[in-house]
Amino acid sequence: MSVNNEETWLFDDGEETLRNNQIQDVSDEHPTVHPGHDKARSRWITVEPVIFLAFIGSGTFSTIRSEYLQRRIATDVYNYTYPTNASCVISNRSDPDYLTEQHIQADAADWSLYFGICSYLPLIFTGILFGKWSDYTGRKMALGLPLIGMLIQSATYMMVIAAHLPLPVLFAGEFAYGITGGTPLLVSISLAYIADVTTLKERTFRVVIVETSLIIPIGLAQLAIGYLIEAEGFIAPFYLLLTTQLVALAYVLIPGILYESVQCKDKSGTLGSQMIKLFQGIIDLFTYNIENRRWRLLLINAIFFPIIVVVYGYTSVITLYAIGQPFCWSSVLVGIFMATSLVLFSVCKYNFNIMLSY
Repeated sequence: MSVNNEETWLFDDGEETLRNNQIQDVSDEHPTVHPGHDKARSRWITVEPVIFLAFIGSGTFSTIRSEYLQRRIATDVYNYTYPTNASCVISNRSDPDYLTEQHIQADAADWSLYFGICSYLPLIFTGILFGKWSDYTGRKMALGLPLIGMLIQSATYMMVIAAHLPLPVLFAGEFAYGITGGTPLLVSISLAYIADVTTLKERTFRVVIVETSLIIPIGLAQLAIGYLIEAEGFIAPFYLLLTTQLVALAYVLIPGILYESVQCKDKSGTLGSQMIKLFQGIIDLFTYNIENRRWRLLLINAIFFPIIVVVYGYTSVITLYAIGQPFCWSSVLVGIFMATSLVLFSVCKYNFNIMLSY
């Protein structure tokens, strides 16, 4: 019996030693504090303007893209003009106009799918890679990277619309958006920045502010974009997108506005050794199972992935369906509907969070 107790004690001691070693390894990989950390911590407004400005564009991009693809295909391929809401007549399923609109919707949906694959497939890898990369190089560089991708994407669409270039040219902008991390990386780095400069007591409130900075600009922009498209066409919204994205990038890059929260680590060694260490850190994120962290990460990803697919696909599908029969909505009505949907979603989410708090 005493031998068994001794074996048990040795096993427990070994397990505790292993756990302590894992904790030490993880702490070694944790980003160190930057000299500007204290200045960043003293501010109540840090990354919120970046989120606000960036989501004016990214929150409405799917709506603008779907409307443009549908009307571009209708004009170029089918020589068809969509009726306005006032002149909309519901046709039977054998009517030529109804069949034409069905073909246009199908073609536009196919293009949206191809563009979505081109932009969001790289995000599976770049989101994790650049998120870990920010622990070594700092948060500001990782914040600026997706903004550059958004600028390239918006500029590509603007050139295609202005010069009436072929639709496949848009793949360049979509790939640039995906390879630089896009909005998922922007949000994750912003939340990491908030975690760097806040205490546990302050963090919940600051995260709520970040979420608010994300939701409000999308709703306001959805309302404005519809009127812009109706008045000036599809080129005007991209001027707005480029302007807000440039201001957000300047906010990140100009010294003295947004302070760095993470000290850049030692860059000694070859590029290959640094990349190996970076990828090893990503692997460790899922292999270390301290306090059952592994299954929680896998569960969160399993829940989060289908939600993202539904949310990003919803906007395109609704836009394509609403423009055609039987609704024949204008760009203004589409914008109002999207903004209203966002408000209702936010109210439901807020009430759900309240229920979970009890």
